[in-house]
Amino acid sequence: NILLLGISEDIDSKLTDTIIVCSYNPKNQSAYMLSIPRDTFIGKNKNTAKGSDKINSIYSKKGINKLIDTVNDIVDMDINYYAIVNNKALIDLIDVLRWNIF
Repeated sequence: NILLLGISEDIDSKLTDTIIVCSYNPKNQSAYMLSIPRDTFIGKNKNTAKGSDKINSIYSKKGINKLIDTVNDIVDMDINYYAIVNNKALIDLIDVLRWNIF
């Protein structure tokens, strides 16, 4: 199991805009992906909810370990690994491909 995160760094905080749980079973060669919506409520009171009560704010406020713990609680899994792609890396990749393909 691995947590795949897409981080936007073009604003003041680093928000996880993409949160995908990936699972691979080598015994039967099956793979699964579950996307967790960035606006998933993780707060305690919906009546007083604010932006920091959404799952996409955990990484910037409390770090990767807290985000992994929260996702593990939501999906009832034991995810120990993660990969992070930031939007700058995506922009750089597109720039490289554009010059090499066209």
